[in-house]
Amino acid sequence: MKTKENILVLGLRSYVSLAFMVFLFFAFIASILTALSKSIDRLLVNIILNIFALMMTGAALLLIASVIYALYIYNKSIINQKLLYPLSSSFKMLLNIIVALSMFLKYNKDSIRHFYIHMNNIIVRSCNRKFAPQNILLLLPHCIQNSECKYRVTNHIENCRKCGSCVIKSIVELKERTGIKVEVATGGTSALNAVQNNKPELVIAVACERDLTGGISEVRGIPVLGVLNDRPYGPCKNTSVDIGMIQKYLHDFTDYDKTSV
Repeated sequence: MKTKENILVLGLRSYVSLAFMVFLFFAFIASILTALSKSIDRLLVNIILNIFALMMTGAALLLIASVIYALYIYNKSIINQKLLYPLSSSFKMLLNIIVALSMFLKYNKDSIRHFYIHMNNIIVRSCNRKFAPQNILLLLPHCIQNSECKYRVTNHIENCRKCGSCVIKSIVELKERTGIKVEVATGGTSALNAVQNNKPELVIAVACERDLTGGISEVRGIPVLGVLNDRPYGPCKNTSVDIGMIQKYLHDFTDYDKTSV
């Protein structure tokens, strides 16, 4: 059985190997363009080819810098704030390319997504910001509720009767203690609508690897912390979440200390 740590290491290795493939591609294209520019006498064509060759070379160098940066923050678990924006932006863009590439090359997509979420969380934590609890949105998947419960909490978590048959009870109590906003979404579009309607300053999103990476990529201008759900009965049914992890993030990002339930 693979532990989360093993999956994370596998994701790191897959990321590095796929990034190296992309680097070779950029370097190959740059060399082809350079060779073509030398074999053609027309000045305008030469200029255009050289510009594209420089762009490919720059992309290859940026790729190497992003990989070195990724290895550094993976080991240190923190980012220098002076380098936070430029490097994190290029790194997240590269990760999106790597995740897409993994689908075609039959790599373990979830391990790469796991790595993506882990690195994204390091980037968000490195901002060292504090938020008012009411400006934090905890976003949950609908599968986190007991599938046999007749009191559906999608879009209305207050419907929970606190029977304790699923983790929703603890989340409602956490909401009451801290004052955070909580939404239960039925899918990606519903989750994005919840973000747009609540206008939070920070999102803590609970979901599987696929939905989290998609959500983190689509939400613009708002930091998103990803928390992987537990799936004891398989995907999309009676899932759960580590409440302690959510409490830890609330402790780190707010001045509210009494978050234990």
